[in-house]
Amino acid sequence: MTSANEIYALLVPIQRQRLLLPRTAVREVVRYSKPEPIENAPDWLPGTINWQNNKIPMISFEGLCGKEMPEVNSRTRVAIMTALDKEMPHNAYAMYVEGFPQLIGIQEKDLGVDAEAKFPDNCPIISQLKLFNDRPQIPNLEYIEKKILQQL
Repeated sequence: MTSANEIYALLVPIQRQRLLLPRTAVREVVRYSKPEPIENAPDWLPGTINWQNNKIPMISFEGLCGKEMPEVNSRTRVAIMTALDKEMPHNAYAMYVEGFPQLIGIQEKDLGVDAEAKFPDNCPIISQLKLFNDRPQIPNLEYIEKKILQQL
């Protein structure tokens, strides 16, 4: 039975970490396809992919945080993200993920802020949470989209 105070969110696996996102942030998860390179783009923006007959930019969250780009393996998927910024082409962008997101119900009592977590200034993370035995991070989606739009 669900509580009236319960919200649903997605735990999205990336390399050695999980992101906590609103369930409406991810449109779908598709099989990995190699991106078509964008000339002079930074490493974290390896290119565009074809999604619903449209070219959308694909990012690496890890790369955007200044970490090593994820290696593509049999678990690599692509999350199609709903853009908040209406300037984003086709109102979507793609992000490397490691497997499929997990839909979870969360109540306020289940959450805490991991105050000890520290991130570089250029890393698009708002906060790291304590959620059961996990430490998911909340990404700054507006910042991510701003960085993408600066490169397009």
